[in-house]
Amino acid sequence: EIPFVADGPMMGVYDIDDNAGAYDSPPVAGNGVADYASISDAVTDLKREGMAGAVTFSVWSGTYTGQVVVAGIATTATDTLTIEEKSGQTATVNPGSYETRSFDVRVGYVTIKDLTIGIPTTVWGYAVLCRNASGNFTITGNTLSGTYRGIDVNGPSDLISQNTITSTADWAVYTIGTSGQVERNIIVASSGIYSNGSGNQVYRNKVQVTGTYGVYLETSGSGNKVSNNMIYHTGADTTSVQGIRINSGGGNEVYYNSIYMQCTDTSSNNDGDGANYAIYFNNATGLTTIK
Repeated sequence: EIPFVADGPMMGVYDIDDNAGAYDSPPVAGNGVADYASISDAVTDLKREGMAGAVTFSVWSGTYTGQVVVAGIATTATDTLTIEEKSGQTATVNPGSYETRSFDVRVGYVTIKDLTIGIPTTVWGYAVLCRNASGNFTITGNTLSGTYRGIDVNGPSDLISQNTITSTADWAVYTIGTSGQVERNIIVASSGIYSNGSGNQVYRNKVQVTGTYGVYLETSGSGNKVSNNMIYHTGADTTSVQGIRINSGGGNEVYYNSIYMQCTDTSSNNDGDGANYAIYFNNATGLTTIK
């Protein structure tokens, strides 16, 4: 239930505080007074009232439980939506019981910034899932942890930057699109970064692999760059471990990465399945430049 409803199309900065007790009625942008008790309330109101310009939801300290679905909002390159932790506050967003996402974003031009986000423990659970042909998703400065996938985006011109991600069962970052950037993230995960598309850049990430892959570049396109990453794996595994895997495609550049993949084969017959590869090519065509 929404405490108060905006009076017409929205623009500006609105405050979200689940402990405020009293709220603006109707919500007033930019005055620092709480407007909504939950992120979902604010998003629902924005969907109902529409946008008159860029909107920011500034989240105060608290734990906000329940999946946040962002859909049916007419965002554009100028009418963007930002959901961010208010400066000096500590805001945590967790999924509800049996929910499969913390954020489920179905419109483009959305930024999620500086939050602590729980990853659902259910199978196929995602902390942040973004799907829209417009893309332009920005996921930056967040701390994400849980048992399955961290950030999953599908769209062009996305930025995944400066997040800290712990994901024990699957990919920390999974991207499909063009002209995207995955940069300066700190990752501890079964597998680190999956990138599928053309013109993408993966750089300056620190990736500790507990499973198989550090960076997996799968593309029939070209013009991708993987550079200046630190990728490492220590311990035991029954399968091959690969720092960087180039899986099809060509015309890509792999520059100045530091890779340490030291894995002990623990398969039952000790047959070498636990082999270590810094860089592994599989069905790659055309020229990939490595230095």
